[in-house]
Amino acid sequence: MSNSKTLKNLSLLVFSISTLCGCGAKEVKPESLYQALELLTTTKNYTFNQMVGDEIARSYVVSENAVGCFNKKHLEQSDFYLVADKGLYNVTYEDGYRKSEYILNEDGDYIKDLFANDYIKTLYGVDIEDVISDPSASSLTVKSRDFKLGFLGIVGLSSTNYADIEYVKANFNGILELEVKFFDKKDVYSYEVDDFGTSSIPYADQQVKRKSGAFIPDEDLSAMRALIKGNNFKLDSYDVIEEKFYAQEWLNQNYWFSTYGNYGYVAMNHVTDKADPDDKDVKGCYMFQVQDGQLGFYGNPLSDTTDIAEFENYPSKMKTLNNLQYLTKGDYELKSDYKYNGEVYSLTNKTLVYDVLGCFGLLPSKASDGSVFKYAEPRAIVMDIDIDPIYDIGDEKAGKTEITYIYVFDYNGTEYDMYLPMHSFGEASIPALDKYLETFNNGN
Repeated sequence: MSNSKTLKNLSLLVFSISTLCGCGAKEVKPESLYQALELLTTTKNYTFNQMVGDEIARSYVVSENAVGCFNKKHLEQSDFYLVADKGLYNVTYEDGYRKSEYILNEDGDYIKDLFANDYIKTLYGVDIEDVISDPSASSLTVKSRDFKLGFLGIVGLSSTNYADIEYVKANFNGILELEVKFFDKKDVYSYEVDDFGTSSIPYADQQVKRKSGAFIPDEDLSAMRALIKGNNFKLDSYDVIEEKFYAQEWLNQNYWFSTYGNYGYVAMNHVTDKADPDDKDVKGCYMFQVQDGQLGFYGNPLSDTTDIAEFENYPSKMKTLNNLQYLTKGDYELKSDYKYNGEVYSLTNKTLVYDVLGCFGLLPSKASDGSVFKYAEPRAIVMDIDIDPIYDIGDEKAGKTEITYIYVFDYNGTEYDMYLPMHSFGEASIPALDKYLETFNNGN
């Protein structure tokens, strides 16, 4: 047996004895770089502290019950995952802890194991022999791909960032230190690793103990999500200055159309019929107009995509639809005389508010100079959800259902409310265009 294997087995024996002695969690103190790295790859309990000078900027915790960012002094940084009740979900902090819905695997099943899934990466299970070969080393440059991927997972980065890593260095001087440099960053990121055997996220431990599950959206939110993701409804266009509606947008799975100018964009996907020498491929999003009941198409595509929802950035692309836990239920006080008709929810999370604005073409940065939206200061998105009782999720049509988003913003010290009513779900259709696409679009 090699010396490295002997030392490895001895170190495991020391760790096992020190951990098992005593009833509760007991901190393990590694005495070498090898022991410290071995703990990272064989246990599920430690903390990465990102250091700025002598101060801890962020703490990334790996524990039996949770993995992710948690710092008692900065709860707003919280962003971690845990498995409780039925399976895996995410928790963040914004005026209190907010749970996500359950995260499912590719087969649509609940994820039951925090350390054995394709969604979360840690260092657990990484082969120590690929990380360090010299048990007496006190520093090294890590070459192991699995180690680097595990590190990225712990600090909340994607595996797509792997190619951005210039180097990862590990040093031991009584405490394990990691230095990470990315090609596109000037700074070197420093981490001190401690709390071996004792790291925890109290909130996660509490949820696991209580078998407290993920966020479950109510019927109104579930219906709203299903209808908007269905990509078939009409949206009224509102002039916030004139305080009146002036047109409609029709959002269809295959095309977008505005009654203001009677123009739109349609997704074409036609594959050449080889038996017809005059036939040719037509693929992409094309502009069209409706004049005197006739359809007219422009010759060149504006985009290669055949996904009209992607091309027009439909509301179905809103991140909010997959983060409904950030909505607050209850009437939101508006300055206008708008009267609520259904259940009311408000969204104030700045990132998600801007995401919603992007899907409705209302981002301040995209507005033309002189436009009220160019200098608007977004406050909230309020949702008035009035679901027709006849509607069941999965239905193509939704009766008299109306979902109105209200964009609340400040401009020159005055608050404005802009209305974005969505209705006629399953009925946004131009029959002549539908008939044409039914035979013309033959691509996958």
